[in-house]
Amino acid sequence: MSTNIEAELYKLLSLVSPSFPTGSFSFSHGLEYAISIETVHNAASLQEWIEGLLYCGSPFLDGILLKEAWLAANSNNDLALLSICETAVALRSTSELALECESEGTALLRTLVKIQPNSRIADFAKQLQNQGIKPHYAACLGAVTAFRGIHLRLCLIGFLNTFSSNIINAGIKLIPIGQTQGQAVLGALEPKVIEVAENIRKKSLDDVGNACILCDIYSSTHETVKSRLFRS
Repeated sequence: MSTNIEAELYKLLSLVSPSFPTGSFSFSHGLEYAISIETVHNAASLQEWIEGLLYCGSPFLDGILLKEAWLAANSNNDLALLSICETAVALRSTSELALECESEGTALLRTLVKIQPNSRIADFAKQLQNQGIKPHYAACLGAVTAFRGIHLRLCLIGFLNTFSSNIINAGIKLIPIGQTQGQAVLGALEPKVIEVAENIRKKSLDDVGNACILCDIYSSTHETVKSRLFRS
């Protein structure tokens, strides 16, 4: 492994680490309601739920947006990057899912500007603010990883892995299942994540879409639930 790849991997792991303060632990992406009505009730159904999201839900949609943002940032095309970010915000299907990606995107940029001075990241954050565009987590992650010289393939796998891990952690608490079962689910998802990441690399904005309607329904229903642990 070359020194450059090692540095890229370290930077990526830092960005998608559970210790990075995006607040992702407070969101379940509709899973809390799915568990409450027993659509998801054990490790097997949790894995099936996540696989569906990876192949045709918001992680797939966001992965395309991440890729397009990465390409725009890597080519220094600020206008295209801002347009992608604006489109990304508009594609959220429920208010809770919008809150999820916007709060995480805001936290990502705010933290990086503070702890890792980088004129491109700071300029990008300022441009979003000036244009009144709310930070979308996946689009912002794509831009930031391009600015920091992290390869797109690594970024996509990191993004899909951390999304899956967050949902699994929510499932561990809510179903509940043990941490060993959670790790078994994550391990079983490895080939799926790699396959989806490769598929995303072949897609464009023309392929953006979301076929996981049940997740959107559960997310919108979750908004009216009085007693809940998660914000989505």
